[in-house]
Parts: sequence; structure tokens; C-alpha cells
Amino acid sequence: MHDGNDVNVHMSLGEAVKLGLGLGCGLTVASLIISLIAFGLIIAFGGGLAAIRSQM
Repeated sequence: MHDGNDVNVHMSLGEAVKLGLGLGCGLTVASLIISLIAFGLIIAFGGGLAAIRSQM
């Protein structure tokens, strides 16, 4: 009984660690993509404002 429980606990711990690492990597990649998109939008917005100002 005890051995079976220990194996189950270790399996769940390993799965939890894998899930945690997967979520961490996913969040890191997502935040990088979001920051890149925001950076691109800021550059595009600034470029658009500069173009409008140069035409005025």
C-alpha cells in the first residue's frame, strides 16, 4: 500500500513540475510575443504620426 502511494505521489510531483515548467515557458514566450507586438504597434503609430505631421 505505502509503496503504491509513494509512486503515485512521485508521479504527480513530476507531472506538476513538468506542467509548471511548461506554463513558465509558455508565459515567457507569450510575454515576449506581446512585447514585440506592442513594440511594433508603437513604432507603427509613431511612424504614422510622423507621416501625418510631415504632410501637414
